[in-house]
Amino acid sequence: MKAWEATVRKTQAAAKKRANTIFGTSYAVENVDEEIEDQEEEHASGEVYQAERFLPNGDYYTGFWADNFPHGQGKYWWTDGCMYVGEWFRGRTMGRGVFSWPSGAIYEGTFKSGFMDGEGTFTGANGGVYKGAWVMNLKHGYGVKEYANGDSYEGEWSRGSQEGQGKYQWKNGNCYVGEWKNGKICGKGKMVWTNGNSYDGNWEEGLPKGPGTFKWADGSFYVGNWSSDPAEQNGTYYPSGSLEGNLEWDPQEVFTNDLKDCKVCATEKVPIWPSQKKLAVWRSTKGSDAGVRQRRMSVDGRLDAGIDKDLGGMRLSDGAAPSPWTAGAVDRIGSAGTDGDDNFVGLPGDGRGTPIRIPKVVKRQGETISKGHRNYELMLNLQLGIRHSVGRPGPPPSLDLKPSAFDPKEKYWTKFPPEGSKYTPPHNSCEFKWKDYCPKVLLRMLNAYYNHVRAFENTLVTKYFGLHCVKLNGQKVRFIIMGNLFCSEYTIHRRYDLKGSTFGRLTDKPETEIDANTTLKDLDLNFIFRLQKTWFQEFRSILSPNVLVSRWASIRLGINMPARVERTERKEDPEQQLVGEPTGEYYDVIMFFGIIDILQDYDITKKLEHAYKSIQYDPNSISAVDPKQYSRRFRDYIFKAFAEDT
Repeated sequence: MKAWEATVRKTQAAAKKRANTIFGTSYAVENVDEEIEDQEEEHASGEVYQAERFLPNGDYYTGFWADNFPHGQGKYWWTDGCMYVGEWFRGRTMGRGVFSWPSGAIYEGTFKSGFMDGEGTFTGANGGVYKGAWVMNLKHGYGVKEYANGDSYEGEWSRGSQEGQGKYQWKNGNCYVGEWKNGKICGKGKMVWTNGNSYDGNWEEGLPKGPGTFKWADGSFYVGNWSSDPAEQNGTYYPSGSLEGNLEWDPQEVFTNDLKDCKVCATEKVPIWPSQKKLAVWRSTKGSDAGVRQRRMSVDGRLDAGIDKDLGGMRLSDGAAPSPWTAGAVDRIGSAGTDGDDNFVGLPGDGRGTPIRIPKVVKRQGETISKGHRNYELMLNLQLGIRHSVGRPGPPPSLDLKPSAFDPKEKYWTKFPPEGSKYTPPHNSCEFKWKDYCPKVLLRMLNAYYNHVRAFENTLVTKYFGLHCVKLNGQKVRFIIMGNLFCSEYTIHRRYDLKGSTFGRLTDKPETEIDANTTLKDLDLNFIFRLQKTWFQEFRSILSPNVLVSRWASIRLGINMPARVERTERKEDPEQQLVGEPTGEYYDVIMFFGIIDILQDYDITKKLEHAYKSIQYDPNSISAVDPKQYSRRFRDYIFKAFAEDT
């Protein structure tokens, strides 16, 4: 290894020396360019052959090569000290391989589309070791982590953190076995100390919370409701050999003494992921692109987020083979969150057209409201009302609701005079009335919604937080507060509203007017989304018929969750073929999706709409249909557009 690295450095030094001659840097680059171009012309398109590449930016590759990309076994060394040795597929790390960082960290295992994905072992620079399952650079599945300080964890992981059942062993001998959530002890579990003491019960945020029992080695125990807040703590202490309880022991000793050394180690941060490394691949300057016929692009676009940057005759690539859409969907905003340039360009000579250009600054949705605006008073009223509802003093609400909580007639009016009142603050707006509808659940919402959200923490159904009304100058404004499906630190490039119907489900806009704020529809979607097995199984369970029957539903999705997509083509009339035929072109994306519009009843208005449109169009193609038919059609469509990644 050292001898090989020394050879690379000597080659780079020689290239640098040539670059400093009277001919300037172009001498070194042009010579390398011509040499590589001559080698490329000796081999037919698609031929795999052994090659050695000293790239103009200082990177080095040796191994099998095809169509200007690493393909097969090969070794790539970046100038920053990162190195990959293993299998490649059309410019992406794919299969078994070893990736090392200049810090000394190393990953050995399976790669998929440039990501650490499958079974693998990561050894950090500090000596910590993780061995187990990975999904798109994140620990996901079963794995064992041995920390540098001597602690260890064995159990389930989800998206990079401990989640599910797991066992954590501290170096001093203390041990916890039980449930985890988001990297913290949470749920049911048991902690055993080396002195023989133990706690068995509920946990939250790494601390006992709720019912639990603390036992001493001598047999005495304390049973009660636990909390780090002494005011919420209550229970009974039973001395060893006694059946009568007393309160001579303070349970806060567990928080201040017993748990002070039971801290869970943080996961080591990785400065850059293999999927974020760019390849300085060669781009031929010979030939012309003038003869390439450009045809209309799909509205899905090929978001090549700034990966086509010239450096002499070289192109910095995120590692995608000749598919110019890939990087903009995932490598630019991938699971590690890299930044990229929003000037999108296609690969030269690519006959599939020029990708959509998304501007650097996208016009934000909505309208800015300032003083003097016609809705300024209404905005102030909404702010005051919501602040009043959320900040109303009272005991913490319980999630275990009784049937009375679902009473559709439960509502509260509050008057907001400008001078303030016993329950409301003074304000600079006019007097208005504020109404909270059924503050614990939505008006007329069934028990099924409540039970569903409790059963499926990661439900795709939109989460609703409140239904309110403002009465201003005799006019009522009703509004609902719901979870934001697109609340993300990343830029979302495409949004789709999917229903499973075909009539009117095509965006009537020129491609030049489509931007990140455009809501696209079913017939605009030219992909099949392929989810990891565990996520797809959860996806199927959440989309049960009970969720969709008797209510309207549609899926709105954006690129904000790891997945793979396969491009499709419709060979028939779009209205006759809702989901196109797979083409075998795969891209990595990040998407986010959820079920919306579940509050619309199939009332007389919808029935009349269905009857009227059925006279003119195919009754099965329109959105307004009987709820049972809607549910069946929606599920059939969704499970064609979303499939398990095999």
